[in-house]
Amino acid sequence: MRRRKLPPPGGPIERRRRKLELEEHEPPPVDLISTLPDELLGEIISLLQIKDAARTQILASRWRRLWRSTPLNLDCCHLFSIKDEDMSYLCPSLVLSAHPGPGRRFCLTTNSSMTTPTLDHWLRSAALDNLQELEFARHGFTSPVPASISHFAHSLRVANIRHCTLQDAAVQGLHFPQLKQLGLECVHVSESSVHRLIAGCPALEFLLILSSSGFHSLRINSLSLRKLCIRTSGSTQPQFGELIIENAPRLESLIHLYKIWRIGDLSVYTAPKVDALDFLADLKGFRQGTSSHVNFATFFLLNARMLELMTFHIEASIYSDEFLVEQRKRLQLDNRASRGARIRFTTASGQHAVWSTKHLGEFDLNDDPFTCRC
Repeated sequence: MRRRKLPPPGGPIERRRRKLELEEHEPPPVDLISTLPDELLGEIISLLQIKDAARTQILASRWRRLWRSTPLNLDCCHLFSIKDEDMSYLCPSLVLSAHPGPGRRFCLTTNSSMTTPTLDHWLRSAALDNLQELEFARHGFTSPVPASISHFAHSLRVANIRHCTLQDAAVQGLHFPQLKQLGLECVHVSESSVHRLIAGCPALEFLLILSSSGFHSLRINSLSLRKLCIRTSGSTQPQFGELIIENAPRLESLIHLYKIWRIGDLSVYTAPKVDALDFLADLKGFRQGTSSHVNFATFFLLNARMLELMTFHIEASIYSDEFLVEQRKRLQLDNRASRGARIRFTTASGQHAVWSTKHLGEFDLNDDPFTCRC
């Protein structure tokens, strides 16, 4: 009778046995998320989309109260896109009635079928008390902004208003002492009202105006404004044509998208801290004799004694040594006021992806406007 040979020490059977013994003595895995304090978990929940934030209630008994005790972040665009019948309870009315508040962010894009009483009811909900961020859009210039927006006058810090009309009566009493960022996109507002609105935001640091109409001149008088960004469009709607910086002692950068102004359309009186003028337009016609581009650049080259850098973004198809020689003559570079100024022609893609910029949230207040994101 043959004896069965034992496996050599350290073989696969022995290694498996040792692994099982080690696993038996290992401590159970630690749920690191559950060890976090309620305050931090609530902050995480407030950053989630509403459908995901509400779902956290099913994780454990501890999580059931966290969503209702966390400042509400309600983006109705996400709610309207939900097709799951199991999530039908997440309609805006039910969310606003289920959450006790306060509100952190409310994003609402409505269509023509949305009635003003419904909007007023939502905006006056206790769930939105002390709201900090508001994004509101009503498709169509004839749709007014509800007067109940004043409900957030003393708490709002960021406001982005799009595709609607700001009526004079609604703007008359608006005052936002805490507002730091204001965006107006495709908004129809009178000249007196746009100036009254800016004056009613004494803490405003960033003003973004995109393709808006109803005013010809924009006068900036703000002791707090740091960045001003404007984009005009080629539409047939009346666009403002004159920018006057009357008093902006903290203004650091001015960005203008799409259209080059004539020199007479831009006046700066008091803005001692401006260190970045960023005028972006299609320079494809620069070689074809478009004098407005040349005149605008030459004005600064011949008069700006502290100029450090001027950058031109040129299409690659027209970039050549002959092109550079021609532009050097046209811009009178040998006569520039600041002898140390650097002039750069580049074919890199546009700064900040500005051609597709549509929302206030796409800008960073502290970004360097001359940083290319190629």
